[in-house]
Amino acid sequence: MSVLHPVIVSGEHIWDRGRLPIDEFRARASDVIELMRGNQIGGLIIHGNAQQSDLITYLSNYIPRMRWAVALLDMTGALHLYVAGPTRDLHFLEPLTHAAGIKSFETLATDLPQWLATVQASGFGVGLAGYGSMRPDVKAALGRHVSWAALQQLDGGFDSLMARKRPREVRALARCCGQIQSELTDLKSRCGADVRGIPTAILETERRCLTSGGYHVSTLFSVDGGATLVPLVPSGIGTPSASRSAAYLAFRSQGYWAEGMTSIGPSLALDETVVECLDAALAIMTPGNSVKAIYEAIDEVRAGADWHPFTVDPVSQLGLSIRPCGIGDILLSDSIYSLKVGLAKDSVYSFGSAVAKPGLDGAQVMLRL
Repeated sequence: MSVLHPVIVSGEHIWDRGRLPIDEFRARASDVIELMRGNQIGGLIIHGNAQQSDLITYLSNYIPRMRWAVALLDMTGALHLYVAGPTRDLHFLEPLTHAAGIKSFETLATDLPQWLATVQASGFGVGLAGYGSMRPDVKAALGRHVSWAALQQLDGGFDSLMARKRPREVRALARCCGQIQSELTDLKSRCGADVRGIPTAILETERRCLTSGGYHVSTLFSVDGGATLVPLVPSGIGTPSASRSAAYLAFRSQGYWAEGMTSIGPSLALDETVVECLDAALAIMTPGNSVKAIYEAIDEVRAGADWHPFTVDPVSQLGLSIRPCGIGDILLSDSIYSLKVGLAKDSVYSFGSAVAKPGLDGAQVMLRL
């Protein structure tokens, strides 16, 4: 394809209203408005981009594909979206979001002063979410109309809302986990006896994920027995030289991310240790327990093996982004977490993973590799 502007033709470009209906987004907007009201905020500026879209996707369903977008939300629930990109493409975005209006980012310079005046006339302040991911030129453009110091940061409140998954969100994540479970199980079956075929198999995995409703797919694999993991690149990186390998797959659909990883090749004793580590972690994955407790449970059974550098942050919270958890984080009953265990011992490497929802009667496992 020969074109005069950037084009991405792969990935899902639809809003499945059967799985995420408009009622879902109205309920989210209601929760955010309640958050605003509690902070004496009458209007909220939300920023997102292709690298970090969770805040803006949570409210609008829109995922910036290459650049950035800004949304304005007021106490009535009206959401206006300003998208960076050519105006000729804006009508293509209408089926992807419920936003009341979709305009070019350049028009925000005209609309923002009036919107700010209306909010401030109500006697409430203005809030901001997503400042940390803004490019300098976006900050400069908005900074002509707002005083950053006067805006109240609401990222923390947003994070708390997004951490608690609604039933439709759980189902969306379960579908992502099912895709990953199927793909990595198939990869182990196809390449377990001869890992030299992994680069080709990884490419086929990416294509299947994208054609099955995936929005974005990220893969890594090893050509040195698991010591390092690298992406597939067009120029190629060579054929695995060891008898074992490893693969990592992150899959995004309907805005939601899940991830998984596994060792591939002949079974070794270290693989059993990884299984025991995952068992120990899942056994204590209950609401109110801490990420630190999971570290400690794994440390008790890893039998002198070292943590692999890739999994030094073994617990992540899944949702509209993959957020590594801090050691002091507390597990929530209505959140979903990924566990990644990678061990190294005597130049042998092994990996395993799981995705689970904490429960009082034990973790609800959605993926296990």
